[in-house]
Amino acid sequence: MRALLNLIRNEDVDSALAFRERVYRRGDQTEMLRDLIALANAAVVGRRFLFLGVDDRPGRDRRFPGISERSWKSFCSVLPEYLGRTVEPRIPLKLTAVEVEGVLIGAVCLEPCDDPPYLLARRVSATMPAGGGWARRGVKQRRLVRKDLQRIFEGRFRRQEIGDVAVGFPGELPREELLLPVLPLDALPSAQAAHKINRVLEAKRVSKSVLGHTDTRIVRLVHVQVSGGTAPYREQNTKTMHAMLRGLPAEHSVADAHYEFELRAHRLNLLLNNLGDKPQNDLTLTLKIPRIEGVGIADRIYPAPGETRPQHGTYPKVDVGPRTIVVQVTGLKIPGRGSIEAFSEPLRLILREAAANQTIRIGYTLQGRTLDRPVQGRLKILATD
Repeated sequence: MRALLNLIRNEDVDSALAFRERVYRRGDQTEMLRDLIALANAAVVGRRFLFLGVDDRPGRDRRFPGISERSWKSFCSVLPEYLGRTVEPRIPLKLTAVEVEGVLIGAVCLEPCDDPPYLLARRVSATMPAGGGWARRGVKQRRLVRKDLQRIFEGRFRRQEIGDVAVGFPGELPREELLLPVLPLDALPSAQAAHKINRVLEAKRVSKSVLGHTDTRIVRLVHVQVSGGTAPYREQNTKTMHAMLRGLPAEHSVADAHYEFELRAHRLNLLLNNLGDKPQNDLTLTLKIPRIEGVGIADRIYPAPGETRPQHGTYPKVDVGPRTIVVQVTGLKIPGRGSIEAFSEPLRLILREAAANQTIRIGYTLQGRTLDRPVQGRLKILATD
């Protein structure tokens, strides 16, 4: 129950999670079929959820108008039978309800959908012929096309070949795809310092052009504005200030690196799930990430200015080549039927504006003497603007 509440309150919508403000009614059957089939065909690992009674709109706080107990019971009484005769193969389904802020929220849980593609078993309308299907990707859904079917069957083949260990992104909903926003460098410390100096230089220039001389009162006023009154004013000539500008990159190099690679980077980890009873020891995980403009991996942890001994775990080994970034971690141990995070210290993933709306494909290989065979596959990160 706690996991459901966390999903409802905190998780962002993505390929495995959707919200709807009200219960589907008789006239909403085609929309319901598209929504559920698209969730079932999403490229995610494990369960998928659709919550009814939640108003989730971009740019607004999530609201919980809730649903009536009567409409929920009516929906639950017809949904399994209707899906059973309309969709093939049968979508594994579990229906439950939780209370959030005093209202009822319906939870449609699709248990691991391990037998895709899920398609219409019969004609529902002129726009929904037998054999039709949809797939959800991020917050959008689209009709299945040839490349989707190829992806589904390749995924099924990989699952048959996985053997001992499954690899995915961690969280309440383990998955093979992840949506992450780009993080622009909009407050680089050296750039902020340069902006303040340039404001004072501009005040000097304007006062001299208007008055014929530099008015210290105007310059002082601008200094107070840009410094917030926290730094005392010191009279400096233009030549000195231009020299200060040139020295800013070196002066703020530590702060810039911390901002760029720590504060404006995603912390990325992977979940390794042992599917068997036998413990897996001394494993090596290798990731291969293509070099794409706007995408990068920090080669180490960059501490904040003045931080001499940051308390961090061991950062993975990162090798940046001309076309590929290779990440490797060794000595992994997974107990039988257990799971671990791959990195004791998460990777710092950099996504800048140039990567917006691109798909970053991450190839992985897990090797070790206790494995029957190497585990290989591919994960995807969808960069959003």
